[in-house]
Amino acid sequence: MGKEKVLIVNNNPVARSNLARLLSHAGYELDVAVNSEDTLAKVRTAKGFDLLVMDTNLPTLNGFQVLDALRENGFGNIPAVLLTSKSSPTEIARRHDKGAIVFVQQPFLEPALLNAVEYALQANKTPKAEI
Repeated sequence: MGKEKVLIVNNNPVARSNLARLLSHAGYELDVAVNSEDTLAKVRTAKGFDLLVMDTNLPTLNGFQVLDALRENGFGNIPAVLLTSKSSPTEIARRHDKGAIVFVQQPFLEPALLNAVEYALQANKTPKAEI
């Protein structure tokens, strides 16, 4: 099996670079997006992303709105790890149905982010039980 392809979405260049360094070192194939518009365009054109690692605090559309837009446009199968510093437990619970599998509180420890990425990728591969 090839490397999983991860799209990093963060408008902060330092954070984006740190995420890219960490995930590249862990063996993931990467692409980066700098804002919500860039994210939507890359998902539509590049396709094949296995995971989004996305900050919730983006200009124009926030991370939650980006997930909504992706779902509305047929890209609801891409799981997301959302990096957040503001979301309440209620907001987090509401967003699990939008495809956000894991939330990581910022600032984060590198092992915590890597564990979240691996969990999200594995959870997306696990068949869902029908009820």
